[in-house]
Amino acid sequence: MDSFRGSFVHTIDSKGRLSIPSRFRQLLKEAYAADSLVLSHYDGCLRAFPLAVWEKMEDRNREKLDLLPFADPAAIRTIRSINANAQECEVDRLGRILVSRNLREAGDLRQDVVIVGMTTYFEIWARERWLAQLEKDREAAVSGGA
Repeated sequence: MDSFRGSFVHTIDSKGRLSIPSRFRQLLKEAYAADSLVLSHYDGCLRAFPLAVWEKMEDRNREKLDLLPFADPAAIRTIRSINANAQECEVDRLGRILVSRNLREAGDLRQDVVIVGMTTYFEIWARERWLAQLEKDREAAVSGGA
């Protein structure tokens, strides 16, 4: 297994502890030799990146940023939205991560969550938001939209 794939229903407790699916923990260790993730809020959910994937993204973004005008408001907004709340977190010995309060609030994570594999990272959705996103995706597929 070399990709985060599948979806899993889990719960997040009141302290923000969330158990990572064992398949994802195994991939994190075997493919990325890591036990930490970087979480960031984007597009209604949290995205969880292995540290090595996050650092590659940062390197690519750095190269692109060097080509942009310093005062480009769209570029500044994009960087801010992705990096401002980025949180590095360790997977503990029980296979859990601690999600900060601000990221739980941003993702509306209260109890039931869905963890969705996205190949090189995974998403963490509030269950209700995930169901709404699935419906939105189905409607877009039927109408031929994006």
